[in-house]
Amino acid sequence: METWLSFVILGEVLITLFILWGFMHEGKFIEFEDRIIYNVKLRINAYRRYKNAMARQKLNSAVRFTPEVPQRTASQQNSRAA
Repeated sequence: METWLSFVILGEVLITLFILWGFMHEGKFIEFEDRIIYNVKLRINAYRRYKNAMARQKLNSAVRFTPEVPQRTASQQNSRAA
């Protein structure tokens, strides 16, 4: 139980130091947040583009219609020749 408690206390100390650093370097912290938000948006948009491309590919493969030309029988070919 003491090991678990030491990890909890260490985590609380690190969070407190991070908050204090954020107050002292507010400009850097805001730039850091903006970079993170920008990168997350880029990844979300890339995933959406990928997902839409896969959906279009699936739709195109299902919708494409290639008509089959019926085979003519010998009697049909002879009637055209005459």
